[in-house]
Amino acid sequence: MTKEAHLVYLKAKEKKKRLPHFSIKLLVSSLCKENDTVKLALDLLDDFNESGRKYAIKHYSGVIRGLLRIKDIEAAKTLLFKMIDEGPPPGNAVFNSVINVLCKAGRMEEARDLVKVMENRGLRPDVYTYCVIMSGYAKKGLMEEAQNVFSEAKNTHSILSPVTYHVLTRGMCQKRQYSIHGEETKQLQPRPQVMDWAESGVQDKVGMP
Repeated sequence: MTKEAHLVYLKAKEKKKRLPHFSIKLLVSSLCKENDTVKLALDLLDDFNESGRKYAIKHYSGVIRGLLRIKDIEAAKTLLFKMIDEGPPPGNAVFNSVINVLCKAGRMEEARDLVKVMENRGLRPDVYTYCVIMSGYAKKGLMEEAQNVFSEAKNTHSILSPVTYHVLTRGMCQKRQYSIHGEETKQLQPRPQVMDWAESGVQDKVGMP
């Protein structure tokens, strides 16, 4: 049904019919929910004019989440920077969604660079931001870097989520275990969902999508 609606929209567009922004919003919201139509939603964002973009943050954010869901991180990053340049201005939620996926992919330098972009735009990284970065470093066994991020978080926020401490202590325990038992303990690595639980726990506590 959504694909058919998209075809009707394209035909109307070919006939130079002026279409209201709510029809674009409705289509974008529908298309970005399905993996095979996310790219169609991405293309439709170009149909927003400057005034329409100001009120379409929900729809741009939905497309970014869809792109991340289908593992197209580069397209998501491109759209994020397009939002920075042209609007609607991205908030913490949009940045965090991209940072989270970068950390899960082990692309820590890119994640840290995005945090700097946030700060340069006057946005303050929240507890969730710091937690997913700590988790990314911990998964790679880079506990010194994770501890540095933890220190940054404490300096920025007076109250941290209990899960923030869990991520750090869990990583430190793993690191100590590996250093004592060496190669033999590689078979004892915890299942990936342990850290995924930590991340989702923080997400729930800070109210992130």
